[in-house]
Amino acid sequence: GERRESTPTLSGSLSPAADSAAQHSIAVLPFRNQGPAEDAYLADGLTDDLIDGLSMIPSLRVRSRGAVMAQLRTINKDVPDPAELGQALGVEVLVDGAVRRAGSALRISARLLSRDGTQLWAQRLDRPAADALAVSDEVAQALVGALLNGQAMPQRAVMKDADAVDLYLRGRALYGAAGPDNLAEAIKLFERALALRPEDPMLLCANAMARAKLWFFDTAAEQGALARTAAERAITLAPERPESHLAMAMVCFYAGDAAGSLRHAKATLQRQPNQAEALDLVGRVLAETGPVSSAMRYM
Repeated sequence: GERRESTPTLSGSLSPAADSAAQHSIAVLPFRNQGPAEDAYLADGLTDDLIDGLSMIPSLRVRSRGAVMAQLRTINKDVPDPAELGQALGVEVLVDGAVRRAGSALRISARLLSRDGTQLWAQRLDRPAADALAVSDEVAQALVGALLNGQAMPQRAVMKDADAVDLYLRGRALYGAAGPDNLAEAIKLFERALALRPEDPMLLCANAMARAKLWFFDTAAEQGALARTAAERAITLAPERPESHLAMAMVCFYAGDAAGSLRHAKATLQRQPNQAEALDLVGRVLAETGPVSSAMRYM
C-alpha cells in the first residue's frame, strides 16, 4: 500500500527554555473517525492502544485518556487550540490522528504537534485491517524515535487475526467508555476473541482488566472469583505485560488485600512506569496505610 512519511527527528524543534521533563511529556488526542459512524470504535480502540504503547517508555510522561477527555470537555471547542490544550495538560507535544476503513483496509494518519501548533512529524499508513495493532505499534515507535532521538520501543507480540483484532478494538472502545453495562459488553467481545485466540496475551490482559473493573460495580462474590481467575490466567500466560499485574492489583484492592495490591501495582510500574491507574492504586493503598506524603506523590 501507499506509505508517506517524513524523517522522524525533532532535533532543535523544541524550545530550549522548556525543561527536560516537559520535553518528554505527551498527550494523545482522540483519533478522529473519518469513516461511517459505526466505525467509531476503531478510532477509540486505536487511541487507547497507542496510549498503552507509549506508556511503556520510562522517559516519556503520557497523559491518560481520561485527563485528555476532561480537558477537551473543559475547553469545549470543535477544533481545540494546541497551545491552550498543551498548557492545560502540562505537555510539550500532542499526537493528533485519524483513521478510515475502506473494505478490509485501514488508512491511519498521525502527526506530532508542538505546543505552539507546529507540525513536527507526520505519517500516513495504509494497511490491512488485520494489521491494526501492528500499525499502532509502528506509530508509537515512530513517535518515540522522533521525540527521543531514535530510542527503540520494547516490542510486543501483536495478533494479526482480522476477526480477533476487530473484536478486541470493539471491546477496547467499550472498556474505555466505562460503566458496568459497557464493561459487561466488552467482556463478551474479549471472550469471543479468546475463543479464536485462547492464549493471546493482549486478549487475556484486556479481559482480566475488564473483569477486575466490573467487580468494582458488581460486588457479587461470583464476579470477584471470575476476575481473580482471569487475572491469574493473564499473569501465568503473559507475565511480561503490565496489565496482567494491574488486573491482579485491582482484584487484591477490591478484596481488601492491601499488601497484594501494592505488590502487583509495583510489578505493573516496573513494566510500565507511567501507568496512571497503577500509580493511583499505589496512592490509594498508601492513603490507608501511610505514609500520606508518599500517597499524595503517587496520586
